[in-house]
Amino acid sequence: MATIDTKQLESNLAYWFNFKREQVDVEHKGDIPWTDRKKKLEIIKSVFALANNPGGGVIIVGIDKNSKRVGLSKDKFDSFQHDSLNRELKNRIGSQDVQVDVEKRELPIQGIQKIKRFVFIVVQPTNEYPLIYSGKLEKNNEDEGDFTSNIFLRPGALYIRNKGPIENKEIATPKEWQSIIENTLRKYRTESDRRKSIEPKKTYTKSIARKYKPQKSRFDEELIIKK
Repeated sequence: MATIDTKQLESNLAYWFNFKREQVDVEHKGDIPWTDRKKKLEIIKSVFALANNPGGGVIIVGIDKNSKRVGLSKDKFDSFQHDSLNRELKNRIGSQDVQVDVEKRELPIQGIQKIKRFVFIVVQPTNEYPLIYSGKLEKNNEDEGDFTSNIFLRPGALYIRNKGPIENKEIATPKEWQSIIENTLRKYRTESDRRKSIEPKKTYTKSIARKYKPQKSRFDEELIIKK
């Protein structure tokens, strides 16, 4: 896991917090608890979509869909924990890898002289390959069948952030596939270059060099004798 630059993190949190509305890399969730099944599944879907975003992104819990800074009650604030969220993700990503950090802050709200609680779920982009959902089938309504409109998370699905309207969705169109393929190629080349840069360089000792020193062939020796 990468080392966190504290100053950069705080700068990023402030930058994301000040957006007036949702962005491709910023999603808002209102005053919700982690223990709510439907809201938990929404967050998990957002993590998969943001991980497939070129620059990753953040889910801010405590800002509603109208971009109002409502904050979280203490119980709901306390329900969000880094370990419990990542355990839930681990059951759904299989052998894949994704870095997700939970940052909890109490922040002053301008104009009302009040401190409110917020949770920032920071999602890093995948290093090389797109993140595929590998968990069990999740339905909107557990008591109904697994027909298309009732499926919320599907094994084998690849989720992305849609630019207009901004939402999480399963990849579908040729243009979306082209975008994810091009992004994957860029990330693969970047990661390959990074790995090559940290590989130890091979060095040879004199004994090894002597071992691989070209030897004269019998044909060469015969030419020397004739001369």
